Amino acid sequence: MKSTIVAGMLGAGKTTFISNYLRERREKVVVLVNDFGKLGIDGEIISSDGYECIELPSGCVCCTLKYDFVTTIGKVRDELSPEHLIIEPSGVASPSAVIEALELSGIRNVSVVLVVDINDFLEVHEADMYGRFFEDQVRYADLVLLNKADLSDSEKIGKCREIISEWNPLALILESKYGRISSEIPEGSEKRLNDHSGGDSHIHCETIALVLGSEPIDFNVVSAFYNDLNASSYGKIIRAKGLFITDRGNYRMDIAGGRVSAEPFKGDLYESRIVLIGEEIDEEEVRARAQGIKDA
Repeated sequence: MKSTIVAGMLGAGKTTFISNYLRERREKVVVLVNDFGKLGIDGEIISSDGYECIELPSGCVCCTLKYDFVTTIGKVRDELSPEHLIIEPSGVASPSAVIEALELSGIRNVSVVLVVDINDFLEVHEADMYGRFFEDQVRYADLVLLNKADLSDSEKIGKCREIISEWNPLALILESKYGRISSEIPEGSEKRLNDHSGGDSHIHCETIALVLGSEPIDFNVVSAFYNDLNASSYGKIIRAKGLFITDRGNYRMDIAGGRVSAEPFKGDLYESRIVLIGEEIDEEEVRARAQGIKDA
């Protein structure tokens, strides 16, 4: 069973990469998603395209969900027998911790794809926000996608290449738009956990999960809420992702890299919901605003 970890910081484009990659492949694939929050969003996005997807929400596979993760992998291998297992850990989980959990499942050869938002990568690096955790994302990668290249410039792309090559000279580095690549994922190899995997195995963030009911809600009201979230009206929002039943149809809305995006969602939804990830979030005010959206 070929095994691939798709890693990357929050909002880098991991789910988009997986969805686009699967559309170009005919092998039997199972995707295991570990969403950071009580409501699984990424799994539903992948499942809407007709792919086998298993979710491990509310927790992190490298600590609180490690036993569940190991058990689930065993069941996937024994009962579904996929040709390719793709694992999307939460954007706050380090690849080394996932590799360690995979070893407990008897999987030693694994490919690691790192999806990088070019602009966010440079900002995080220059601010030294996440220390060794940030390097861990790069050092275990076999393939690094410099994603959102269309929103960057040659100077920033070159700087990213320089930093990544210094930390991991063996990694294949490709530029991408919307997480699309034409090449295959490199074959897996046995990863040796080293000193760089020390310290915290994930970033500690606050999460809020909100359910907005099954009735259609005003698209413009939700958009205004997202704009206020992005403007730090309720604290520092690192990532927001939601699926909504609106008066314009079903929509997927995100905040990533300081940008708000909205696109139609072709899958069926039984309720509107959103997950917020950030720091110093005013949960009381956020929930009051969410209730106002439901009642509008």
